[in-house]
Amino acid sequence: IEMFDSFGDGWNNANITVTINGVSTVYTFTTGFEATFNLNVFANLPMIFTYNPGVFENEVSFNIIDPDGNVIYSDGPFPQTGQILSIVACPTCSGPLSFDVTDVNATSASFVWSAATDPGSYTLEYGPLGFTLGTGTVLNPTGTSATITGLSEGSYYDVYLSFLCDDGEKAKTLGPITIHTIWLNDVGVSGLISPTLADCNLGSEETISIQLENFGQNPQSLVPFFYAVNGVPANISLPADGLYTGVLGNDSTDVVEFDLTYDFSVPGYYLIEAWTALDPDSDRSNDTFRIEIITASPLPLMEDFESGVFPAGWTSDEFNPMYGPNNHNNPTWVIADNNYSFDQQFLVTTHRVGPLGDNDSLYFDYRFVNWFAGTTATTLNGDSLNVYISDDCEETFTRVFTIDQFNHTPTTNFTTVGVDLSTYANKAINVRFEQKWAVSGDYWTDLDNINVTGCPAFFLFDANIVDATGSDKSDGSISLTGNVLGTGPFTFEWEDLPPDSSVNVLTGLLPGNYLVTITDAMGCTEQRVITVGVSTGTIEAPFLDRFDLFPNPTNGSAVIDLVLQETSDLRLQVYNSVGQLLVDLEEDGVRQLRREIDLGQYPAGMYFVKVAVEDQWHLAKLILAK
Repeated sequence: IEMFDSFGDGWNNANITVTINGVSTVYTFTTGFEATFNLNVFANLPMIFTYNPGVFENEVSFNIIDPDGNVIYSDGPFPQTGQILSIVACPTCSGPLSFDVTDVNATSASFVWSAATDPGSYTLEYGPLGFTLGTGTVLNPTGTSATITGLSEGSYYDVYLSFLCDDGEKAKTLGPITIHTIWLNDVGVSGLISPTLADCNLGSEETISIQLENFGQNPQSLVPFFYAVNGVPANISLPADGLYTGVLGNDSTDVVEFDLTYDFSVPGYYLIEAWTALDPDSDRSNDTFRIEIITASPLPLMEDFESGVFPAGWTSDEFNPMYGPNNHNNPTWVIADNNYSFDQQFLVTTHRVGPLGDNDSLYFDYRFVNWFAGTTATTLNGDSLNVYISDDCEETFTRVFTIDQFNHTPTTNFTTVGVDLSTYANKAINVRFEQKWAVSGDYWTDLDNINVTGCPAFFLFDANIVDATGSDKSDGSISLTGNVLGTGPFTFEWEDLPPDSSVNVLTGLLPGNYLVTITDAMGCTEQRVITVGVSTGTIEAPFLDRFDLFPNPTNGSAVIDLVLQETSDLRLQVYNSVGQLLVDLEEDGVRQLRREIDLGQYPAGMYFVKVAVEDQWHLAKLILAK
């Protein structure tokens, strides 16, 4: 550091403080015109320079010079105060410039790095995620790659690479690279191959095919796999169906299909779930794949365009056919097009809706008015507005109605039209509107309030159930929430309950079945039977280290695999949904237990598996599907 004072009386309490590795040193001089200080520089350690002012700042100036004599910072008179410079001296020891992980398995991980240009030795240090460098496990590889072994499956680690030159100087440490070891045994369903989201006209015997993936290290075979649609498990007949008999290697996939087909012929919403039931499987979180397929949106279709946004799933030959109120004397939002000699067609197609009922109809409002103002009614002269229906996913369209000069009454008001759709009962449809310009005229074609009557197959209410605490206890409850279909508001009529029970939440219920009829604002209805069972205990399980119940759902037998925190006397019980005890077993002095439960003689439904140690319980739901 070169320091200067133009008056010759030193820096008058001004100074430069240099901090290296937390240690600060103050540099100044008290007399004379200049002073020079040489500083020791340490590789890889930041040097922080701070200027602290004194009096007579007009006299003070300084230079900071690197080892090669280059000025890297200069200031004064009136130097900037506070931290003025932070630098890191590059090491003379040249270590590796790159450090990468090449493979991670359940118990090992491999790394590679570029060779150092200077002679020296490499050190790999690893430990649990976030460990402090210098406290980990050390390897001293001789080349530019190494494999760490003896790792724990399903765990996170940090790994560092350091290099020490033969002259004793240390290069910059690289890392950490954070890795997560995989599990030894881990298989799941990672995709649905068929049907696909693009499929529309699905049939009554559709094949479901899935992609199995081995996320773990060990090759796997004899892997059971299952599927459910809309929450109902399919009756898979193992081992003839639903059993993978090939060999699925590490990080590999295979496509398999179920022999048991499914009837998707009714247009609507389908939630498809597929899962594996490998025994053992260390990570259950990736066993199941879920996808929603909508072959048709539920009825009714009610579109008034008041959102100001062209409806999702609709198409048009116009870039944006939406027009706000009073754009051309239109009272509300409409879809419209200016038709004339250079724009002779207006085409709009709705998304697919259904299935239709026997008495469903299409209703829409239309008008033809002059360009630009929209204040004069247009008389048609060979022009027409045609309505088409497609029941085969837009492959073909059939004309079902035409508006032309013979049935159109010129008016600036909207005219409502109804079209009978009874011939499309039990089908899903797309509606297409096509305006065709003829020989003359310059006018607006406006469409509004496009509606297809009908009811959804179900409202998709969630039933949140609190079971009663005993067979004679009136403390159960039902709450119906979260519907996504139908038109609100809804009413609820519960069978054998007082009229004032017409609400979506019931409390004070005994165990049993409750029939509810749900009605929406359009008169559409859905009936559901909801079961309030008997609670068999808490689901808290502080006494368990591990608890697995699989396959779940099952078509007969299920396996309980558990590990207790300490050796204890254990009781195992199975209840049905109304609290009847079906299985009651006691195991004395166990730490680990693996036990098969056979429910083959019982009907399909929900069952509860309870394990207890003294006054501590764990409760698990088991679905029996047949």
